[in-house]
Amino acid sequence: MHRFVKRLCTVVFVALSGVALSACATSGPLYKDAKSGYTVLNKDTARLYVYRNVNVFGDAIQPSVLLDGQKIGDARPGGFMTKDIAPGKHMLNVSVETTKTYEFTAKPQEEIYVRLSPGMGWVAARVHIEPVSAQEAAPEIAELHQQTSFAPYDSDTKPSTDKNGH
Repeated sequence: MHRFVKRLCTVVFVALSGVALSACATSGPLYKDAKSGYTVLNKDTARLYVYRNVNVFGDAIQPSVLLDGQKIGDARPGGFMTKDIAPGKHMLNVSVETTKTYEFTAKPQEEIYVRLSPGMGWVAARVHIEPVSAQEAAPEIAELHQQTSFAPYDSDTKPSTDKNGH
């Protein structure tokens, strides 16, 4: 019984925190408006979209998102971030209670969509990483706000990679 009450209190706390922090939601341009202003991808570039829908559960959790070991932003509810990347192997990490990793290979001129979804862990929220198709992402990301802008990938200054292409 004690364990149930403790878990129930944790769930209620996380839900109420999300409601209280909803005013902190992302407020940049909408995806549907911002996308038309993005540069056209060339043969040396792919584009990564990482997004998170609004969800009362877990809104207080805003974990850092790392691409190839470098922070590209914080996963905020109702927001998305973009990053132009070099074709090849990459690793996306998100940490809350545990670290989740998604490894992928980007092709030239490919647009890659990754959805982050909060879930409940034993003590704190966890964030799940899920690659989705452009068709599946389109209706979900259309009304989300861009939270961070990144300079386009510069093929003259390729990111360093290890022997595995990361």
